[in-house]
Amino acid sequence: MIPFWIARRYIFARRTLQFISFITLLSLAGIAVGVAAIVCVSSIFNGFYDITKSMMLRFDPHIKVQAAKGAYIPNVEAIVEQIRKSPEVKTVVPVLSGRVVIRHGESIQISEIQGIKPQEVESAIGADNIMLNGTFLRENVDESSPTILIGVGLANKLSLVQGDTVYALSPAFIENALQAAMIPQGKKFIVSGIFGTGDKEYDNTWTYAESEDVADLLGTEKGLYSSIDIRLKNFENAEQLAEDLSKQLPTSLSVNTWYDLHKDLYTVMKFERKASFIILAIIVLVSVFNIFALLTMTVVKKQADIGLLKAIGADDRTIQSIFLYEGLTIGITGTVLGLVIGLILCYGQLQFEWFKLNGANFIISAIPIKIAWIDIAAICGLTIAFSFLATIFPAKRAAKTVITSALRSE
Repeated sequence: MIPFWIARRYIFARRTLQFISFITLLSLAGIAVGVAAIVCVSSIFNGFYDITKSMMLRFDPHIKVQAAKGAYIPNVEAIVEQIRKSPEVKTVVPVLSGRVVIRHGESIQISEIQGIKPQEVESAIGADNIMLNGTFLRENVDESSPTILIGVGLANKLSLVQGDTVYALSPAFIENALQAAMIPQGKKFIVSGIFGTGDKEYDNTWTYAESEDVADLLGTEKGLYSSIDIRLKNFENAEQLAEDLSKQLPTSLSVNTWYDLHKDLYTVMKFERKASFIILAIIVLVSVFNIFALLTMTVVKKQADIGLLKAIGADDRTIQSIFLYEGLTIGITGTVLGLVIGLILCYGQLQFEWFKLNGANFIISAIPIKIAWIDIAAICGLTIAFSFLATIFPAKRAAKTVITSALRSE
């Protein structure tokens, strides 16, 4: 304990008032600001990552099975039955998808139409959670006309409400009409409902209709599907189940998890997070360099004290411990201070939403925050490790001080 108390006296030199040297204060402030910045930035990136993942999982399947070659999956029913045997599987929905043109009056928009069976709409898109108005089923609309479910962004662009009539055109539909010497008007659909996911990629382009109607529109045989969308009881098991299905299903099929479907996006987000962490860690490292400078100056200034301590029996290890404690005290104090500041800012943002986002451009009202305690522990551990490394050279230099030379210099 003696080395610790001596180190404390070196940090807090008693004069008329307790005084902290400028370079000590600079070291503390630099470490505190750096740690607080890393805590905040890391929590913001975690927040955005979680928001993105929750949105994707809300609408995307946990596993998607597609044809490795070609556009359609053969023998779908047998494959679906095989997939349903897994106890991890919650729902299995065959989907027929294609790109079409949707026309309403003079307005035209491109759409990714998804053909599914009427009874499977809730399994496919979670209709209870994202239906804004209307229904997918043929209720309160013309029974003789196919129905279509449209994303809210696309509905706004086409000025659509429930019950409106739209016409859909595909390359195959146009070709068939021209071959029959007819002007292609498009396949008629009645808007039965409007959905909103919060993701503009889907809301602005996606539509849903019955698979038989979509097959007629795309000019494909009935019973053919583009993909099989699988939702699990626990999405975290997606990777393992996808690996198992890859071995069980025919090699003509490819199996991708929810992560694989947006791998580039997740990779970029992880890279940005790591890059920002490294940049801020460098800032902390520069601040820790002040500890090195402080201890080096202290060793030079306190040569007489070191010589006197050695003269009364202090060994090299004791001298070294004094300066190790001094550096670590500054490092730990700065780390704790920065951690407290960072956590206050993060919890304040969670509670009061200080930093708002434009609701017209974002689906969230404020910058999201998620505090990951593993990251916090890594940040604190790294900063304290930097502080320890900064003390080694000055501490060893102090331990090598020769008694006679130190006392003679005074």
